[in-house]
Amino acid sequence: SQRIPGVTTHFYEMKDYFRFVEDDQIDVSVKKAFMAVSQPRLKLINAGVVLPVNEQALELHKISPPDANCAIFIDQELPEQVQKLKIRVEDINQARIVEGQIKVIDFDANCLLLEVDATEDSFLYYSDEFDKDWRVFIDGKESKVYRTNLAFKSVIVEKGRHQVRWIYDPVLYKITLYCYFAGILLAFIASIYLVIK
Repeated sequence: SQRIPGVTTHFYEMKDYFRFVEDDQIDVSVKKAFMAVSQPRLKLINAGVVLPVNEQALELHKISPPDANCAIFIDQELPEQVQKLKIRVEDINQARIVEGQIKVIDFDANCLLLEVDATEDSFLYYSDEFDKDWRVFIDGKESKVYRTNLAFKSVIVEKGRHQVRWIYDPVLYKITLYCYFAGILLAFIASIYLVIK
């Protein structure tokens, strides 16, 4: 298991999230759609726009609330085999929710296990804040997590049934935590040594 029992380890890159939330030029209904206040937290989308983050912010000011329900903006180029998922920003209204099933098998603060059955290749959008320490495994094989819509995340799933496991795995946090406990243990051993001596 990649979990640390009893510890919520999320340290989101909150600057992007707060920039999104506090931007008064972005329509409130657009924010609600991206944050899944008015839509499911998990959905399959058939296409996305590849844009640098600063350009994404400008486009979010223009996007209409209905388009926001299916909008996917990512800042990294797609692999060659899924280039068909890429659309131009002018065509964002052509993005749509893909038919399929998303079943939650297991969930806790640091792990989400899903069974996904998609009728076509698509983005699996998860309206939870992005952090570089999130990892995703599709059928046991690690895949790329894309920062999506400034502050959220998605992964590409191919047509068919898959097991998708999201894991929050903060290496630096774990090192810090282990050093902390090692320090306590050393202090305890030193105390015993001084008492015995």
